[in-house]
Amino acid sequence: MLFSLVIVRLLGFDVLGQFSVIYSLTQFVVLVSRRGMGVALTRYAAGETSVRRIKGLVFCLKRGLKASIIGIVALFLVSIFFLCVGSFDYFILSLLLSFSVIPSVYMFIYCGYMKGIGEVFKSAFYSNGYVFLVSSCVLTFLWVFGVSSVQVFAITFVITQFAWVVILSRRFLLFYLRFRVYRRWNGNNREIVSLSDNISVSNIFSSFYSIISILLVGCFVPDHDVGYFKIFTQVVTLTTFITSVLVASVGSEIANYFKNSSLVNLQKTSVKLSFMQLLAVPLCVIGAFLYFYLSGVLFIEALPTIIYVFVFFTLVINIIFGAAANWLNLTKYDEVVRKVTTTMFLPLSISFSYFTWQFGLVGATLCLLIGIMLQTMTLYLILKAKLPINYPCYKRVD
Repeated sequence: MLFSLVIVRLLGFDVLGQFSVIYSLTQFVVLVSRRGMGVALTRYAAGETSVRRIKGLVFCLKRGLKASIIGIVALFLVSIFFLCVGSFDYFILSLLLSFSVIPSVYMFIYCGYMKGIGEVFKSAFYSNGYVFLVSSCVLTFLWVFGVSSVQVFAITFVITQFAWVVILSRRFLLFYLRFRVYRRWNGNNREIVSLSDNISVSNIFSSFYSIISILLVGCFVPDHDVGYFKIFTQVVTLTTFITSVLVASVGSEIANYFKNSSLVNLQKTSVKLSFMQLLAVPLCVIGAFLYFYLSGVLFIEALPTIIYVFVFFTLVINIIFGAAANWLNLTKYDEVVRKVTTTMFLPLSISFSYFTWQFGLVGATLCLLIGIMLQTMTLYLILKAKLPINYPCYKRVD
């Protein structure tokens, strides 16, 4: 979010729209290239010794590198397409950001490793948090000295990613060399491979609101409207992140209580989590208002008021009911989440394309609200049917 603010303030919403489209395309390639290995490594590392954790990390990195090279070639072909149709800015951006595929895959895999060893909150910063923070500071410094262009932004971002990869590598490289992992590797990697292949499909469909929706909107509206929509989706993504963090804070309790069939303790955890989410609602609304204010979206007279109404209800629904997906993922019903997101993917894609084509940014935000509402409420009703507890619940359990 800070990175988007810097781009908007220094170069405007047009450049943010261009960067968002190409970055979303790059992240889609990264999503396919990492093939769910981050989440698979989280589950694998949680129950293994230090040596075997590093073995699993090295295996995932080697597997991700091969897929990343294919992704880079694909983005090169996309950049050539933009050059052929005369979109020089998109050509330069796609060409430069194609080099970010390898470090991005690395960081997501390492993020999964951090979650597996219990460092949940650090993992959020180890994926992309520090990269965006450092990039924003460097770009602001360059702007002070008169250097400001979207190409400079892209180059700075890619260099920062590679530098951060080097910093992360030192955390396990010496460990790897010490135990000579390759010589001791026993070839037992079926657990990670099978699990990552299943999760990969789920990740692609669940990334609709943060990645694929921006690509669809970018096909039908001008660059500045894409920039506005990027601001709106980042606010929704922030609520998703907050919800996942809240659930992660009691995730081990939920998993253990479900395993032991302790419905009373599950109900108590539900009450605790419900109050935490209730307190998060006003904080997220205030944070969204400040973000709109700082980005300048509130002062765009061309934006209809109904858009902010759609975004407000999307925030509230996502905070209150969005945790249902996290609940199901912590139980044996994680397959349900995959089926729901897969089933809704094609209708959402068609709806986004049609409504954005017909009604522009208003249609896109309306589909954002409808999509979040249908997905979260569906998973919530499934959760109510699978687990005999009241959630959300604000009544104290004795």
